[in-house]
Amino acid sequence: MVLLRSWIVPMALFAAAGTAFGVGVSGNVKYTDGAGTAQPARRVKVQVFVANPGGDVMVGETRCDNAGDWSVDVVPPPGSLGFFTRIVADNDATTVGAGVAGTPYFVSGPGAPLGGGATPPMTIDTTGGNAERAFAVADAEQTSWLYGTAMRGAAPVPIRTVFPETGGGTASFYDPSDGTLHIRQWRRYAWDVIGHEYGHRLAHIDGLDNNPGGSHSFGVTNITGGAGGKSSGVRLAWGEALATYNGTAAQFVSAHPASPTTGDTIYTSLNTDTPGSTFAVNIDTHAGSLDAGEGDEASVVRILWDLADGTGGSEPHDRVTIGFAPMYDMINNDIAGVDELDDLWDFLFTRPTATDALRVDYGAIFEEYGVSPVPMGGMVGGTIDVSGGAPTFDWARGNNSWNDTFNLIVFNDALTTRVLDIAVPGDVTSYMLSGAQWTTLMGAGLGDYRWVVGGSDTFQYTTGSYWSDARTFHLVPTPASLALLALGGVIGLRRRR
Repeated sequence: MVLLRSWIVPMALFAAAGTAFGVGVSGNVKYTDGAGTAQPARRVKVQVFVANPGGDVMVGETRCDNAGDWSVDVVPPPGSLGFFTRIVADNDATTVGAGVAGTPYFVSGPGAPLGGGATPPMTIDTTGGNAERAFAVADAEQTSWLYGTAMRGAAPVPIRTVFPETGGGTASFYDPSDGTLHIRQWRRYAWDVIGHEYGHRLAHIDGLDNNPGGSHSFGVTNITGGAGGKSSGVRLAWGEALATYNGTAAQFVSAHPASPTTGDTIYTSLNTDTPGSTFAVNIDTHAGSLDAGEGDEASVVRILWDLADGTGGSEPHDRVTIGFAPMYDMINNDIAGVDELDDLWDFLFTRPTATDALRVDYGAIFEEYGVSPVPMGGMVGGTIDVSGGAPTFDWARGNNSWNDTFNLIVFNDALTTRVLDIAVPGDVTSYMLSGAQWTTLMGAGLGDYRWVVGGSDTFQYTTGSYWSDARTFHLVPTPASLALLALGGVIGLRRRR
């Protein structure tokens, strides 16, 4: 790229000076986002040159701050004619270029007379060419880098980003073999996509997954029937969901511009060049995608989000607030060899602070997003009298209908005592208490009870047992007993008269 220096007017007064002198040069750099709004070009590199009869010389280098402001003190050599600047697509997170190696993208910036001072404010128009668009890509990665630094307690090493990626296929991707990001042309403003790919970077450097790679979609299980199909499927779902989670969480934790699609819970796969191909999935609700169990990235990312976000209690199923930083620390440092959703469940279930009440709260989230069984039938809110015979409990399998082994747990209303803990025989979705179990339940007394179904999928190897949320039922005396009690009360009143 040719540096634009047409503004430079030889200044004989300064050029004739034989002694070098120090001056300050400053400025401000912004870029336009997908809506055409000017945003600070955070932490990008600014190089200051002097035009000199003997050849242009770089005399200073600095970075913009988070507002896009920059300043640097420089000493121009004798004979210099004036200053000009170069703005480089290089920030804390990344250097953006056309290939894995080579000169990064840059644009010519404003200049200043030899006496220094403030250069005119600059806005990089990203509707121009790839050099300009690179600044939008770099700024998206800056937010993910800030998030990674905050979560890890140490800054991720800057990486190279290839833009636009022109190789086979249509996907943007992270290449763990050389630690490079590859972003397609139509994703230049797709913060969620870029954040997702940077999320793969974080998973790679911290060992947060063992992603086999491959084609994947929201709302579709990746588990296949072939040898190793379950392991590959759940690991793919975990890796892709974790990348989406981290890319979205970055915009909640770290500073970012108020650009389209940023700072919300909707993962937007923005296609600037073909808008009709854009799709969106809300990772905090069911909008935009089905939930297909532990082999589906939609189920997994929604579980991660509800466990971590700060809205525990705002939804009936979301009663947990782990927090973004503790969640990252847990996955990074506490769960050895984590590479699938079951690893997270097992850790939550067995951690020293886990009570049955807290396990039920975890289970509510896993049930909501299609992994745990779903209690159903008359025992959900039902009233059972002790003369009616042993009750029957019913449930839906959950986990893409692949849970095949179940346990039924009946608690007291406070969830502090397990009255019954039953390994349900066979691959069934209904269970009637045995005579002995019914006797045990009646012996615990009248009142309110709560019940949970745990489900496991034993295909190839066992995952789970994933608990459901708890449902309430009421154990009451027989109608005849109630009548006798009422009659006894009346007789007692008469006698007291």
